Amino acid sequence: MKRFRTRLISFLLAAFMLCMLTTPGFATSQNSLFTHIETVLPYYLLANGVDLTPDNFSISQAFPLILSDDDQKRIVLVFSGDDCIGWIITAPSDSQYTSSFVLSSVEEISSAYKTSSVIAFYTHDNALYLHTAHQSTIMSGFPSAERSNANYEECNLTTCNDFQSILLTKINVSHTALMARSAATVDLDVPIVENGRSPHTDEGLCWAACVAAIGAYRTNTEPFTAVQLYNFLCAENTSLLYPHPIGIPRFIQDGYKFYDIDINRYGGGLAFSDIKLFIDSDRPIHAGIKTSNDEYAHGIVICGYQYFPGGQLIKLMDPNELSNDTHYIWIYMSTNSTNFTYVTSLCTYNIWYEHYVETFY
Repeated sequence: MKRFRTRLISFLLAAFMLCMLTTPGFATSQNSLFTHIETVLPYYLLANGVDLTPDNFSISQAFPLILSDDDQKRIVLVFSGDDCIGWIITAPSDSQYTSSFVLSSVEEISSAYKTSSVIAFYTHDNALYLHTAHQSTIMSGFPSAERSNANYEECNLTTCNDFQSILLTKINVSHTALMARSAATVDLDVPIVENGRSPHTDEGLCWAACVAAIGAYRTNTEPFTAVQLYNFLCAENTSLLYPHPIGIPRFIQDGYKFYDIDINRYGGGLAFSDIKLFIDSDRPIHAGIKTSNDEYAHGIVICGYQYFPGGQLIKLMDPNELSNDTHYIWIYMSTNSTNFTYVTSLCTYNIWYEHYVETFY
């Protein structure tokens, strides 16, 4: 069952990308940050199928992410005309910038821009929050409980200097839209499955969400929720309990057996050439990633790519990304690496420690 589409996007686009999507020589200046954003934004938009011909795209100033794991991490809002269509989260990594992009309409941000209202952003409890003068709204993430306006005092947001009006800078993307065709995007239609919580331990079930997404893709069926799959697995063997949030390998393999999928587990990550090989052969990749301090670990599905000389993007289905429109994230991956950096509002995942791929005979 082949359910992917190949889009040819731009020949000279490829040459333009020789500068890479990460910006060498990291500096803390706004100029360096916006050079990175200007470079990556057209490709993030193209990978998401956004029409670049109107050429009316703008970006906001770089807002700090209050309570983030990195005080240099920033969120930059992306606008088409007067409407917010997504955001880029960026952070320094190995003397470069790295970033991730979410395509998502955020009405509260668009309204704040049109009314010149001030906003701020903060992270807490596995989620990204937008704060206006009157309310708190979850933009994305997997919180254990929705926060109330009482949390303003907890974060000192009512008196801090992090509330700002949105200031837009126009970004010229027409040079990319008019370039000849060459870079390719391959995109598997892996369904979205949100994270859930174990009814036994209240731990996250991102591993079950990844298995359910790949299982539904392979069997061409409606996906189970993460909790439904977890309960089915427990019912199969009542002596087992599946408590771990990222899934012990045995539990993950049990999940794929539930779908009659023959899966192989490997330690470490993959080079982009191997990712391309698996995606081209219609095999999404279940990846286990974690932070360098081992504080956070997570399960995601790699389900697409875009490549061109000098760099490439990979597409992730992240069960934690509870945004308005999509759980799909596009991030940059360097040419020769078997690792990638996935920067989120909460933390930065920079170790790819395992992956599961379906066996084809």
